[in-house]
Amino acid sequence: MKTLDELRDSSYHQELGQKLWAAYLAQQQGISMNSALKLGEGRVSDAWLMVAELALLAHESCIGQFHGDDAIFDQFARSYQTISRGRRTCGTSPPC
Repeated sequence: MKTLDELRDSSYHQELGQKLWAAYLAQQQGISMNSALKLGEGRVSDAWLMVAELALLAHESCIGQFHGDDAIFDQFARSYQTISRGRRTCGTSPPC
């Protein structure tokens, strides 16, 4: 799990967070993705950066389940618990 500062510095997470926010907005308001992306130009909130990281970890956990790797699923569960408690990790287990 990346720290919030790492997520803020990641252009990949910025773009993914913006697209996830736009998808949510488009679904909620019944507008096109292009319209939602135009409305959401600019910096992405920290919440959507964390959603982007969780989406990536969820994707990895699906791949891990497909290959029978429970370690990825465990990492996703730990990351979700850390975010939901509002704590940051330093890349070690247990969280710092």
